[in-house]
Amino acid sequence: MPVSVALVLDSAFGDRVAALAQQMSVWVVSSPVNDQAVRLARTNLDEGRITTLHQRSGEAPVNLLGRAVYAIDEHHGEMSQAVEYDTLWVYGTTEKLSQEIAAELGFKSITAIADGFKAEK
Repeated sequence: MPVSVALVLDSAFGDRVAALAQQMSVWVVSSPVNDQAVRLARTNLDEGRITTLHQRSGEAPVNLLGRAVYAIDEHHGEMSQAVEYDTLWVYGTTEKLSQEIAAELGFKSITAIADGFKAEK
């Protein structure tokens, strides 16, 4: 059975977080809009379904993407889960996952989707 995880780098993603978290675990960048949506979503969902990421001061979007993908792999990969994730849905970025990171984490294909990309193992 496929296991997906979402990474949301759109600071205005807002209420869409709850719908996405009903389908899969979600990692979402912190912002006033997203933080409020996360608080509301957590009242109706398992606390562990949503993880908030904080962008470091001056951190380039590509660096946030790389840092987040490694954190997701650490928490949802084979070392941490009986059934590891096999698909990563990334929303809210024009950045692409580097070939180096994709290869290191075992992603075999990366496909563009509306507002981001899907990486599959």
